[in-house]
Amino acid sequence: MNHLISLKEYDADTLQSIIEQGIAVKNSPERFYHAAERKGLLMLFHPSSMAAAKNTIRARR
Repeated sequence: MNHLISLKEYDADTLQSIIEQGIAVKNSPERFYHAAERKGLLMLFHPSSMAAAKNTIRARR
């Protein structure tokens, strides 16, 4: 198991592979249904996306 500390620890090919796997999971979640059993989840947010999310939440109030 790899522990993520910083994206700077990974080379471009590894990051590309992670992104491609994420896209595959998003496009066919049924194929990966059991892959995450008893596993942790890491969610990454770009700071600008967090700002957009906060603005969306404020707009809904």
